Amino acid sequence: QDKSQICNPYYYPSLRMVVPLSEAGPLQENEPPQVVKDKYVKWWWALWALLVVVLSGRLVAGDVIGGLMSVFAIAWVLVMVKERCLQMSQYCLMMFGLCIAINGTFELITLLGVLSGRTTSQMTQPTLTGMNATTSVYTITVERHQFFDKTQGYRYNLQSAMMIMSVLSQVMCCTLAYKTYNAFSTSLFPDEDDQVSFGRNSAWQRNQSSYGGAGLPIRVNVGDRVCGAGGCIPGPEPFVGFGQRLGGGV
Repeated sequence: QDKSQICNPYYYPSLRMVVPLSEAGPLQENEPPQVVKDKYVKWWWALWALLVVVLSGRLVAGDVIGGLMSVFAIAWVLVMVKERCLQMSQYCLMMFGLCIAINGTFELITLLGVLSGRTTSQMTQPTLTGMNATTSVYTITVERHQFFDKTQGYRYNLQSAMMIMSVLSQVMCCTLAYKTYNAFSTSLFPDEDDQVSFGRNSAWQRNQSSYGGAGLPIRVNVGDRVCGAGGCIPGPEPFVGFGQRLGGGV
């Protein structure tokens, strides 16, 4: 199995049903350009080291859920940069940036909500025993502190610092993924000149070039006629004909 095809969407035909990828398929670059291997790979390794630092800080601060997201990002980056970026395809870069952007948006919303101050709550349940019954009273104490508060200990302040570092690291992930994607000379999505027109000249166009024209390309004009090397023929007309009713011919 070719390792370079693991992150290639054309290696999985089912993905092309949900992602509007270019029809070029095999014409896509199998390996990243030399500038990615020589220049951008250094920034990717630096980003990987930063993500490891963020993961360590989150675990020390007790943020297990956030640590799992950091592990996910670290593993993804490592897969792309190892073996001289063998698996750093445009599809991997696009999906990596998309996933990180979605998660980073939620973390940014959370961060903006606590910049003015963080609240902590604590519940106690003292039990009062009387002569005939036992009564339980629940007490919830809510405290509000500044985002950074020296009186709350190192763990509280480390959690605040990691919330900022996590958002910044994800912004760097998206930026680097965008820059690296644009370093490729090809694109996953078709250009305007390469797009297959919809309506009267879509699937019919491909059938004519495959069967009637012996593999020769046919020029398609959006109009009433389709012209090619063998001349012009009438194009298909949508929404024409006669209506039919089930059982009408019986």
